[in-house]
Amino acid sequence: MLIDDFKVSTTCNSGTQCDTMYTGESCEFDCDDGYVPAANTSKTSTCIGDDEYSHNALKCQPMPPTIPAIESPFEVEERSKPGTFVGLPIEGITGNAEQTILWYIDPSTNNDGATKDGLGNYLPVFRIGICDGQIKVANALLDFAKKPTYRITVIGKTDGLDVAAS
Repeated sequence: MLIDDFKVSTTCNSGTQCDTMYTGESCEFDCDDGYVPAANTSKTSTCIGDDEYSHNALKCQPMPPTIPAIESPFEVEERSKPGTFVGLPIEGITGNAEQTILWYIDPSTNNDGATKDGLGNYLPVFRIGICDGQIKVANALLDFAKKPTYRITVIGKTDGLDVAAS
């Protein structure tokens, strides 16, 4: 039986709902696939009196995505035009097939310190497809004589949880 993002994982003498337990009875709850218990919550609920339970109610949160290690750096030609693909799309794994990973580049790692717009703001060197994880050259001019390598941090988020890889 699913209740939001958690499920009753064992039956009690009072059935599977854990709503009519007697003093001393316990029920076990667990998170649904793709979710993990939040901090300071409990999987066990024990009845200690009339409508009183000895637990911090189980709250589940989505599992953060996993980003497999990138074996080698991506390469791109010097002076590549904006929109040029950089490597293959970043891929990630979630604990639940219904979760989508949204991709971002950490802005603090995404400027070359040289290319500015008309207002004096640094332009991002790369951009990433929020849904497909494809890194592309953005507005900046890649000049390997000035800067031969770039290191960016890519962030994948699901339901507010994130994990970074660079």
